Amino acid sequence: MSRRRSKPILAILLASLAVPCVSRAQSPADALEEYLLEHGLSRLRARMLEQEITLASGDQRIDLAERLAELYSQELESAETPEDQSEWERLARNLLTKVPELQSISMRLGLAKARFSAVEKSAEQWRLRMVPDTDRVQIAMLLKALGEEFRELAGRANADVRALEGQEESAFAGDTDLIAESLARSRQQRSLAHYLAAWSLLYQAELAPNPDAASTLAGDAAEEFSWLLNTTPSRVPSIEKVPEQLLKYEHMARAAVAVAACEAIRGDTSAALAWLNLVESAPELPPGVASPLFARKVWILARSDRWRDARSVVDAYRGSSKDPDASAGAELSPLSVVEARLLAVLCAESSSQSPDRTALLSIAIADLISRGEHAHLLDLTRRYSSADLALTGFLAHHVRGLRLYDRARADQKTANENDQLPTRIDAIAKTYLDAASAFESASTAPDAPSLPGARPGNLMLLGMSLYFAGEPAGREGVDRAVAALLEATDRAATESMASESMWMAIRTLESYADRHPSDADTRKRADALIAQFMDRYPSSPRTGEVALRQVLRQPGAEEQSLQMLLAVPEGAPEYDTARRHAEQMAYELFRSARTAESGWLASRYIAIAEPLLTIDQRLAFSGDAEARTAVILRCRRMVDALLSITPPDHDRAERVLDSLASLNATDQPDDLEGEIAFRRAQIALARGDEQEAVRIVEAIRAKDSALAESASRLVLRFVADQWSAAPPASEARIANARRLLALAEPILANELDADALRADPREAAVRVMAGEAALDLWQSDQSRPMLDLAARLAHQLTSAFPNDARVLTLSAECAEATGDLDTALDNWRTLVAATKAGTDEWFNRRLRQLSLLCEVDPDRAREALTQHRTLYPGLGPEPFRARFIELEQRLGLHPEMNNGGGGGGGGGGP
Repeated sequence: MSRRRSKPILAILLASLAVPCVSRAQSPADALEEYLLEHGLSRLRARMLEQEITLASGDQRIDLAERLAELYSQELESAETPEDQSEWERLARNLLTKVPELQSISMRLGLAKARFSAVEKSAEQWRLRMVPDTDRVQIAMLLKALGEEFRELAGRANADVRALEGQEESAFAGDTDLIAESLARSRQQRSLAHYLAAWSLLYQAELAPNPDAASTLAGDAAEEFSWLLNTTPSRVPSIEKVPEQLLKYEHMARAAVAVAACEAIRGDTSAALAWLNLVESAPELPPGVASPLFARKVWILARSDRWRDARSVVDAYRGSSKDPDASAGAELSPLSVVEARLLAVLCAESSSQSPDRTALLSIAIADLISRGEHAHLLDLTRRYSSADLALTGFLAHHVRGLRLYDRARADQKTANENDQLPTRIDAIAKTYLDAASAFESASTAPDAPSLPGARPGNLMLLGMSLYFAGEPAGREGVDRAVAALLEATDRAATESMASESMWMAIRTLESYADRHPSDADTRKRADALIAQFMDRYPSSPRTGEVALRQVLRQPGAEEQSLQMLLAVPEGAPEYDTARRHAEQMAYELFRSARTAESGWLASRYIAIAEPLLTIDQRLAFSGDAEARTAVILRCRRMVDALLSITPPDHDRAERVLDSLASLNATDQPDDLEGEIAFRRAQIALARGDEQEAVRIVEAIRAKDSALAESASRLVLRFVADQWSAAPPASEARIANARRLLALAEPILANELDADALRADPREAAVRVMAGEAALDLWQSDQSRPMLDLAARLAHQLTSAFPNDARVLTLSAECAEATGDLDTALDNWRTLVAATKAGTDEWFNRRLRQLSLLCEVDPDRAREALTQHRTLYPGLGPEPFRARFIELEQRLGLHPEMNNGGGGGGGGGGP
């Protein structure tokens, strides 16, 4: 027999209350109403409809009133407090008074049904002894009034049925469809009204203190059920006349179970069990009937003191039904909370001395313990004596511990302590330790092995008592707590309890480690347990908290920490917080990555950040200042990442910039305008649109933005790349040299000394490029101002970077152009010495050095060339070899050796 959570009776035949809807286009008012409905703004929606009804007339007024009545019905059914229920009922009554046209069976039945749903909850709670016995009379009175209303509505519906049946016999062919539709609706209304009237009477019978009154009410209820069970109306149903094929419908099966309860109240246990057997043996038993069928059978057997039979039913039910959350290998499934509570109440209120009754009581209490339902167990111990509950052995110790634990929890709250942390008050700690002692006594009680389902809950409470005791429990208490909690994890019947136990073990270790920072072993145990938890329970609601606690304790950006945050399941309370920490961490990992990894790390960051950006944008546009700050930061990061992937995603980057710009516009200040423009210039250059980039830079400069200079440097860098890529002396190189100098002019206007240049390598780099470009222009058209500029820059740079190769080359070129051959020669000599011999760069610099030496000191030049040929008989690779030969010829060296050609840099002579 499979089990599912029992549905409220009001869920049955719900479709029969559906009010036909008129198809219509959605107006602005409809759209607003839909919005209010989706966002749970029921009261606001109700006020809106009330106002519209006062202004409407005719069919529109009826339509609006029906929608409002439907809303009242829904709210009445879902009301959680008596005050809410009374308020919605008052509004519904007022509506019926204001709009008499609503006095239809459908509307009245819907409103009454909603009121019944709330009263039904109270009646069920009384059956479980979860409300004071003093509420009994009030609940019965409400049920009586509802029952009378349902019976009156059933009579009206029956009259409609008879009238429509008469019309159907005499109607013309064209009218039959409409009549048939109305007849079907009226029959549904009649069935539902009788069904709800029957349940109202049955609950009254259960609440009645007088057996004779209860029997009469039960008989009346059975007669009402006869309307559904295909027997003669207004008579007690006959089991022989119930078609078994109808029991596949849940409301029919529940009606049969209810008739069994009626027979039991009337004193006919055999007839009651026969009805239950009829339902149980049905070919297609609805899944939702299993639990109420079981509960009613146990209730009937307990009423007649047939405890042995009741125990057989309970054992079979627990053995045949596996909880979907149960761990593999569990022999018996614990009863549901409602089933266990009802069984405990039945046993506690019986005066029977049957050992089966005592055993069933132990099962009920043990199953409540295994479910972690400590509040129910405490409530039962307050309602009934220890003798009533047959508390001995394991259960007696466990209940004593539970009472102490509950008292300590209450004392901790009264003391205004954080009741999620261990206490710091010695007296409260002592109560927790006394509770732990009682739970330990329970775990070692002789009968503990006979209650395997209750042991995990007892062990968990033992560990929690030691955890909340805090420092007085000592290190030994921590070890005992962790051992108990991990044993509870292994023994737990459900994954939820297992994960909760392991989570408490983690908290116990972490709490002790926080109080004793030098205890590295405890911290290591906690970390190891966290890793196990994340692996074993990835879907646990605690996964997010565990991950966050671990990551926040070690806030550095690490891949392992990021993966823990990303593993927090969607829907967990910590999901949003975990994602935001993950976004921060993913960006840090991207920014600190090696070049080879930066692309995919940027892509991962974007995937994490994009959903958060969407969420925060909505909040920012609604005026949330904190969200606005988050959006600004996230947009900046996303643009950075989007322009870092290969290839850069310029389109998405522009869309993010658009979002950033629109957000900024709503807040008036323009502190982001410069940065947005800078990024747009960067994108324009990446697309090769220099003209657009320059236009953006000029716009930034016109507004005196702090980023104007950076944007200018961005364009300068772009032009410099084009200049350096062009062939020497080409038109493209000369044109780009002129553009480069024009862009660099504002930067070069700042006179910087050697210390300032060394402090800012960017300034030095611009001056090196500008000097080289100026030399290109001088070499192109012999422009003296360009040579003077190059020489001035070379002088500045040499004072700051006397050993830099590019600076020495620039200085040498300028010195040679201005006739300062000694300086040029010294620079080339230094460059040759600093270059690896035999490379093309070395041959080039050696050639430049020897060329100058020929002019400054021909004799030394001859010696140097002779030495060069000795070391490199082939003089060097082309084109350097030919130029070395030209130098030798100028100096009259080895003409005979130069006629026959020679080898390369490493080859021999002729």
